[in-house]
Amino acid sequence: MCQLENAEVGGEGTPSKEKCLLESSQHLNRNTESSKDGNGEQPSGSEPLFTKQNGTVDVEQGENPACLPKYKLPLVRGGIGVLVVIVVALTIAVALLAEKNCDSFVMRCPDDWIEYQGKCYYFSNDKKSWDSSQSSCSSLGASLARIDTQKEMNFTMRYKGQAEYWIGLRREQDQPWTWVNSTEFNSLLFRVRADGNCAYLSHNFVGSTGCSTLRHWVCTKPHRTTRAEDDLKPGARRWIAS
Repeated sequence: MCQLENAEVGGEGTPSKEKCLLESSQHLNRNTESSKDGNGEQPSGSEPLFTKQNGTVDVEQGENPACLPKYKLPLVRGGIGVLVVIVVALTIAVALLAEKNCDSFVMRCPDDWIEYQGKCYYFSNDKKSWDSSQSSCSSLGASLARIDTQKEMNFTMRYKGQAEYWIGLRREQDQPWTWVNSTEFNSLLFRVRADGNCAYLSHNFVGSTGCSTLRHWVCTKPHRTTRAEDDLKPGARRWIAS
């Protein structure tokens, strides 16, 4: 079977399209002759694929693939390439859009609060009793501070300075210490000094006294999710642990 090359038709050493199609027609007609029945008749419904009219070979039922012009193959390959490029571009666009949506939200605390390890802290300037301090925190959507780790203890002690602050630890007379959310206090974290019923942060320890004593207070609450353009408005502060 011959193949049409990208050269001038009839050029030396290169079969012309007419010659190529003619050879294909002869090859197919030989196959047709071999398929005739015993009487030499062509099976019903069977027609030759190639006929010769006016000195040229025409295709009646289809072209011989071996004689297809080679320029058609790059077109097919090019179409597949374009489709692959489109799919890759769409995939990248979707990934970038998802990343942008994730980056458009950040974790932040309200103004005058300090962010540390997933919590927002508020250190008051005023002094109140333990119960009034808890009410002030509740009005801000928070509670008196709960300290769960040694890092949180170190942070609050460092940031509060020399002042004393109420925290969310309290007990009934002769009862175990509990946090404001009614969870039990882990005494392995720190020891509460003295015999009072409400706990506070002192200079370098946690003390206790009567709950009606006036002290500063520290509130905590989980930080919230906001859009990136609203992050860190003037007055908002963050604590970076050293």
